[in-house]
Parts: sequence; C-alpha cells; structure tokens
Amino acid sequence: MAEDIGTILIKALHDIRNLEEAGVPEETWKSELVKAMRSLDGVQEVRAYLAMYGWSGRGFSAAPSIQQMIQDASRRWPNASPGAAAPAPAPLPAGATARDATARRRALRSAAKMVAQPLQIVKIALQTGKVEANRDALEQLAANLRLVGAEAVAIVAVMGSYRTGKSFLLDLLLRFLRHRRRGGAATKVDATWRVEGGDRPLPEWLIDSGQRLAGALNQDHRDR
Repeated sequence: MAEDIGTILIKALHDIRNLEEAGVPEETWKSELVKAMRSLDGVQEVRAYLAMYGWSGRGFSAAPSIQQMIQDASRRWPNASPGAAAPAPAPLPAGATARDATARRRALRSAAKMVAQPLQIVKIALQTGKVEANRDALEQLAANLRLVGAEAVAIVAVMGSYRTGKSFLLDLLLRFLRHRRRGGAATKVDATWRVEGGDRPLPEWLIDSGQRLAGALNQDHRDR
C-alpha cells in the first residue's frame, strides 16, 4: 500500500507541476494542489510527509515548492513511479483538412492555458426555435479527444426544469469519477462527516474534493 500511495501522490504532484509550468494562474494550481492533498490526507504516512510543508489538513501555511515536494516524495517512496508520461498528440487522420489542423492547434493552446472549461456544443436559435450544433466547439472537442488519445466517450445528459438539481446531479457524478480516478474506493465512508441533522456517515467520494458541499457537517460542526 505504501508504494501505491506514493505513486498516487507523486503522480498528483507531477500533474500540479505541469499546470504551473503551463502558465495556469497561480491561484488555480494552488487550489488544485490543496484538493489533491486533501484526498490523500487520510493516510498517516502522507500526512506526516505533508506536515513538513506546513500542512494543516485543510491547506498549507505557505505555498510550497512543487519541485521540492516531488524530490522529497521520491526519496520517501523510492519505488514509486509517477506513471507514464502524457501521450504525445495523436497524428491527424489521413484526409484531415486545414480546419482539422486549426482545431488541433486550438486544443493544444487550450490545454496549456487552463485546467478545464465548459464547452457549448449545441445552441438554441431563438429566432427559429431550433437546436443547432456548434461546429467550432465540436471540432475543438474532437481535437481534444485525439490529443489525449481517448478511445471511448460517454455522454451524460440531464434534463429538467429550472433549479431542479441538474447541475447538482452532474457535480455528484464528477465527484465520484474523480475520486475513483485517484484510486479511491467506491463504497468507503468517512465517519467524520454526516448529513446535517442525521447520523449516517457520508461516502468518502462525496466530500474528498475539498469543495463546499451544503448540508455536510463534520464532527466539529463546521459545514464543508
């Protein structure tokens, strides 16, 4: 387990360093760092390692050097590996047009500048009452998928009236998927967190993102 957690930790630090080197705003990569470390804080060995950098369990007393953190983690977990480097951009398929190449360049620039952003792929033409595909956005999406070497795509659509919980449901799905991607268990609960007014512990994946979740209280009654 020690090697597994070391690998997860070092991989997360490399991801943060990539954001820093790509010119992502400092407040953004720092926020991503805190989220990643919170997800690993439950492991005693990781908590001891983070304490060297002024980690309180919720954040750092001062922004640490990511490169120094990677070096120290590599010494502490010498058998850990951050994993394979990010794949090189896949070549454009035969018959690709200049428009495809433009979309590829746009995707590369976007990947270097930001962590993520919403992409509107359909729009409603109010004048005609029709739904239209946003071709530029679709081309950028296709280029992004080729860029990361994606082999399959799952489309999740949620429909409903105004303020009925569509975004809330999608947020829960993303929390679960991110938790699983970091190696978290699907069924593990965190006994320190409860639903407000209840006594059932919350699933770990629900609260490990580090972002505010209305109605979730920990044992000292501070809401998340």
